[in-house]
Amino acid sequence: MLDLHVLTCGPDTDRLDRCLSSIHVAMGAAPFPVALHVVQGIAGHIGAGRATAYALGHYPYVACVDDDDWIEPNALCVVGDALAQRPRAVYTRSWSWQNGAPVKNDLRQQLRVFRREPVAAFDFAPWPACDSTALIAFMDGQPGQDAYCLERVYHGHIDPLSRARLILNGDSALRQRALALGDVHLWPEGYA
Repeated sequence: MLDLHVLTCGPDTDRLDRCLSSIHVAMGAAPFPVALHVVQGIAGHIGAGRATAYALGHYPYVACVDDDDWIEPNALCVVGDALAQRPRAVYTRSWSWQNGAPVKNDLRQQLRVFRREPVAAFDFAPWPACDSTALIAFMDGQPGQDAYCLERVYHGHIDPLSRARLILNGDSALRQRALALGDVHLWPEGYA
C-alpha cells in the first residue's frame, strides 16, 4: 500500500536512529504493507533526492519522513484509515520541535501521503529546496479528493541551519518561485 522513504543527508546518526526506530515501530502496527527505503540525499538538491526516493517501490502511495524527524507508533494506522477513502493525498497534523519544546503544527507539511502516479509526473528538477511546497501545489491541481487526519502523528525538528534553509537562503529566485505558489500548506476551512 505505501512506499515510505527517508532521505539521509546529515551526519546526525542519533536523530536518524530515532527516525528509523519510530518508523519501524509504526510499520509493525500498520494495517497494510509498508516498504521503507533509506536513500542517500544529493548534496545541494533535495528535490533530486526526493525524485529518486519517490520512484522506489511499487505501492500505490508514497510518503517520506525527514531524517531528523520521527513519527508516533500509530501514525500509519491513522494514515491507513484515511487511505481507505482512496484519496489523492493524505495530510496529517504534527508537532514542531525547536529548542527542545513542541509547538502544535496545523499545516499540510508533515507525513504527507500521495498517490504514486501524480508524484511520478512531477518535475523536481527546478526545486533544490521547497520541493514539498511545489509538490503540494501540484497535487492540489490533480483530480481527486484529499483526506485530513486530525491527530498529531509526526514530530518535526526545526533547524535554522537545515539543508533546505541553507539552499533557500542562497537562492532568492527559488524563494520567489516558492512564495508565488501561495500558502499551500494551509488546511482547508472547516477542519478544527
